[in-house]
Amino acid sequence: MRVLQVANETSAKFTETTIRSDGIYSRVEAKIRLHPNWYLDQAVALYNQTIDERLLTAVTNNRVIPVNQREYYGKLTGNLSRQWQVKLSYHYLYTPFNNFIYNNHLVLAGLRWYGSYVDVQADAVVGTVTDTSQTQINLQVMYYPLGNMNLYGITTGMLRNRNGSSGANLKQVIGARILKQVWLEGNATIGQFNNLVENDALYVYNAIDPNTFKGGMTLYYAPGKLGVQVGYTFERRQLFQRTNLFNQHSITGGITWKP
Repeated sequence: MRVLQVANETSAKFTETTIRSDGIYSRVEAKIRLHPNWYLDQAVALYNQTIDERLLTAVTNNRVIPVNQREYYGKLTGNLSRQWQVKLSYHYLYTPFNNFIYNNHLVLAGLRWYGSYVDVQADAVVGTVTDTSQTQINLQVMYYPLGNMNLYGITTGMLRNRNGSSGANLKQVIGARILKQVWLEGNATIGQFNNLVENDALYVYNAIDPNTFKGGMTLYYAPGKLGVQVGYTFERRQLFQRTNLFNQHSITGGITWKP
């Protein structure tokens, strides 16, 4: 058993509305090789924000709702052959909401095929978020037109079902090497959502305000054992049970170290 990588990611989120405070998300994680063909990723994360929402009438003191969410994430990856890989993920979120406490559990199972210029992954997510069952099916295609990471794209289609209500999203990522050890990556997610699972269930969006658009840019610098990332994300959101829209801006920084 060997630790291959440790990392930290922190994101500050700035909202353009007085009834949603700025938020902060922070995660630490480690990647461990259990066997030549089996790997374990583990992470813990914190998310903090205060919400003022008078329409949540069942919540006591609903003008001040501190959301101090705690998360655990684990992913087991196994290489079945040179071209086939299996993934199993589990994500737990503890979400206190004044007089409500939600214990959220999500499980992902997926299969990935690696080609020379194209990789394809299909996976499914099942579980509960805020005491409501939900499922999500994802199909992801990653392509390398030059046969390397100098230029790449990732297209992901997502179908969601929650409490009998269905939704679909499309996420597009385009990245390119702009200097010897520097990559620039852009992304956009199309389609409204307020419960969405991304990146092998590493990220779980479970906000009460629907997200109508999400996009951003990230710069990666990887000179060797130490890697650094800096990114910006723009989100267009709709207030809970209203037609009012507001913007959220996120600045994210991360450090990765390979011992």
